Amino acid sequence: MTHAEAERREIERRLQVLRAFTDGRELTTVEESERLALLAKRAERERLHAMLRDGALEADADLDDDEPLPPVGRSALELREELEGTSRGPTAAEHRAQLEADLATRTAMSDAERLAAFLARGPSARAQASAQALHEASHAVAGECVGDTIAAVRFQFTDNKVGAVTQFSAGAKSPVTIAAGAAGAWVAGYAGRAGDKLSGVDRRLLKDLGIRDEHRTQLCIAAATKHLRANWAAVERITTELLAKAFLSGDEIRTIINEEHR
Repeated sequence: MTHAEAERREIERRLQVLRAFTDGRELTTVEESERLALLAKRAERERLHAMLRDGALEADADLDDDEPLPPVGRSALELREELEGTSRGPTAAEHRAQLEADLATRTAMSDAERLAAFLARGPSARAQASAQALHEASHAVAGECVGDTIAAVRFQFTDNKVGAVTQFSAGAKSPVTIAAGAAGAWVAGYAGRAGDKLSGVDRRLLKDLGIRDEHRTQLCIAAATKHLRANWAAVERITTELLAKAFLSGDEIRTIINEEHR
């Protein structure tokens, strides 16, 4: 078996392993990058084989013509060397190792550093993170107002995706706490834009608490709105500090509420 044939079989094997491993679920960033790298490698192998098979090149010929492939100056010998592996770039395994090293670097970063890197992507990223921070700050302030003790509010990261979550010491037991995410968007003036309605998760949590009809849902949002309006300075400060630190403890949340309520 030639090196080229062995490499072709290895590419197909790795693609099959990826398909079997993921079993229909969405690929992670690392897995998708590897899949694309393998497909690109396979396409390049097939292209070079086809050129040699069809006699597209004479030995040491200069390809300074209108052919889109291959690049000028590539000879049959150079192509054959590339196919046989003596002049090839990174293999799929090497590419995967690099991707995993990059992922390890991101994982080693603190949450605050990862959030800062996300915010640096531009206005769209900052708007997304700001809306998430405001949403969680609203849950936290309303929760403390109605007796749902906050354990922490934090940003969390999965691959290149960013999200935020409010953690409760004993769970969120009041529907007013859950409805506060949508209420905060209304108080902030987001009505009619993305984020001014209950998220799918919040709606499911309300149903778990027995709030299933729209009338009762709106009553919960109205009650949350009153608490947020009375403590809006705390909501804004929590939002700002969460964007700077990526994490606030329950004690920090309560300190901010008390200081801003004076």
